Amino acid sequence: MLLGACASGAPRDLVRTSETPTETAPAVDQVVQSPTAVTPEARPALVNDQVRAINWKQDKPGCSGSCPSITVESFEIGGEPRFNAIIDHALAYMTANEGDARQTFDTLQAYRDYFWQHAQPMDQSEFHARLLRHNPVLIVAELKSGHYLTGAAHGMHATQYLNWDRHLGKVLSLDDILLPGQRPAFEQALRAAHARWLADNDDAQEQPEQYNRLWPFQPSDNVALAEDHAIIKYDTYDIAPYSMGQPELTIPYAQLQGIFRPEYLPR
Repeated sequence: MLLGACASGAPRDLVRTSETPTETAPAVDQVVQSPTAVTPEARPALVNDQVRAINWKQDKPGCSGSCPSITVESFEIGGEPRFNAIIDHALAYMTANEGDARQTFDTLQAYRDYFWQHAQPMDQSEFHARLLRHNPVLIVAELKSGHYLTGAAHGMHATQYLNWDRHLGKVLSLDDILLPGQRPAFEQALRAAHARWLADNDDAQEQPEQYNRLWPFQPSDNVALAEDHAIIKYDTYDIAPYSMGQPELTIPYAQLQGIFRPEYLPR
């Protein structure tokens, strides 16, 4: 049986391959809708910075009636094979087995093969990758997974952000984004964002002391360098009950001057 999990684990020794990035994210030029196209060799080549959506849904082959299924809504960018491979790998990594031994997968193809062997009727796995920012310096993606298991009380969800530095050819950690010694200042800004989020949370305002005791603030490294602000996403149960979903905090870039490296701030 499978559970959703959020983990990084993306390869870090990557090489920049795109030489002619555009200033803004282009429109999606093609849409791949066949589950057989999950492997790169099954798809035609893209020109640099061309964006192609990869969308497909498949029931377990040979199954009739109530069948397990997999849904993928992702994308790839021409001239960025390493980044595209990370998207596929990171989505596949956002899965885990119940029990003590964690089963990990390098690709969605490998996960799909495993899922067909072990899934129960009506089990569903969903994977979504969305392009948030695309310019000559950065590619920023939001990755989501959802797993809905037969007999489970509710689904399990996870979100992971990837910030890809096109010049360095690597996925940025939070420490890569921060100026030296600025992690405490970032956490202070994040606490302020959390306080703003609590002020709009009716449950938290009804019994603030109890809420803060049950769901205290936690720092997070799951940061997206979006166009106008930084986004910090938490998994369910991190700072709120399941009914609140995955809380999302935002910090305006004006509050991150002197905290984030200037090359990652809007000009």
